[in-house]
Amino acid sequence: MGGDVLPTEMMMPGAAAMPSAPFQTVCVRSRGVGARNARAAVRGWEAVRVGAQPRGCSGVGGAQSRRQLGHHCARARGIALACVGAGELAKGAAEEAIAESESRRLALALARVASDAKGDDLSVLATSKLTMWTRYFVLVTAFSRPQIDAISKRMKDAAKDQLGRVPRGGNKTASSSWVVLDFGDVVAHVFSPQERDHYDIDSLYASAEAVELPDDFFPGQPQRD
Repeated sequence: MGGDVLPTEMMMPGAAAMPSAPFQTVCVRSRGVGARNARAAVRGWEAVRVGAQPRGCSGVGGAQSRRQLGHHCARARGIALACVGAGELAKGAAEEAIAESESRRLALALARVASDAKGDDLSVLATSKLTMWTRYFVLVTAFSRPQIDAISKRMKDAAKDQLGRVPRGGNKTASSSWVVLDFGDVVAHVFSPQERDHYDIDSLYASAEAVELPDDFFPGQPQRD
């Protein structure tokens, strides 16, 4: 990877403006593009600005000079486009990392609520490598309809109060013993032992990564090593 120096305006593909000063530059890194080509591009742009023939152009005729100048400028635009593309990729990766962090935060907040409400067999699964429509499942077992309702209500309240999130469509109830809270990137399932065994989501997503939960999510149980 080499460092090439280009005028600021050359970072804008198709821009008609010329540099306002010869040394108004930015540092651009681009694979396979040498500093010589970047310097030639700078000379070409500067020649246009002052109306002079660029150095390095062979021949006396203006047509040949213009061809050389066009070559330099085209190469400069290529460098700029490559850098813009790399910047877009980096921006996309950064945005995805932020979204992933926010989803994980929501999943852990819902799991915390389930733990505090004495839910059993609590687990959080990272599903983004298996599905395109959600990043995390939160699975918890409750032993009565009132407990299912209490856990799901606390989850909704915590999501709204702490993170400003609300589930799509409120509660999605598959049966009287199973409540689904669909936040899009996180889906929480609160169900009875019978429903959990019957639908067996744990086995269906057995290849998902199990998120390790802090020890204090499991009060009354021995501390894990």
